[in-house]
Amino acid sequence: MAEYVTFAALYLHRQIPLYLRHQKQRVWDPPDQPAASSVRVGLLGAGVMGQAGGRALQSLGFEVSGWARRARADSVFPIHAGREALGAFLEGIDILVNVLPRTDETTGLVDQTVFAQLGRNRPGPKYFVNAGRGDTVVQTDLIAALTSGVLHGAVLDVFTPEPLPADNPLWGMDNVLITPHVAADSNPLTIVPQVFKDVAGLERGQKPAGAVDLARGY
Repeated sequence: MAEYVTFAALYLHRQIPLYLRHQKQRVWDPPDQPAASSVRVGLLGAGVMGQAGGRALQSLGFEVSGWARRARADSVFPIHAGREALGAFLEGIDILVNVLPRTDETTGLVDQTVFAQLGRNRPGPKYFVNAGRGDTVVQTDLIAALTSGVLHGAVLDVFTPEPLPADNPLWGMDNVLITPHVAADSNPLTIVPQVFKDVAGLERGQKPAGAVDLARGY
């Protein structure tokens, strides 16, 4: 997940879609390129995946902050906590990255209001990355924001439904990169050793890391 979040932020920040268009047109026209330190990346979700992604982005110079349902004293970047803090968080963000789980609280959270608030206090283009869950985003609002210019572009890995239907307008948008739910793909070479480790821990009476809290839903 940290790899994907870093890739997506760099893909948007380093204007790769523009270079791809220029290559097709055989145009040599280098644009102005701001430094990563001038870009604010906001993470919706500040758990294990959010923290890993935030650390990776910070190592490249991006200014990182996050939003979560509750405060985290151990976070490596500033956290805005609670629904009432969401608006203030969004207003200072250039690239919004969603890594939230799907719960009753998060379903449909990212809607036209969120896109309209994004980066209101910041000049320049605004972007969205979804590596969390498709259900957290109101897809019609996302399409409208990308069409109207509220969002300059997006990198999208998760959708509702999946696979994304062939007639969905997101496929034809040149300011959108679509990947098929691979941001944190389960690779047997990494998953199986973790299962063995957790089983061994359970046999010693230890609680495995990353256990799901059924009350929270993740």
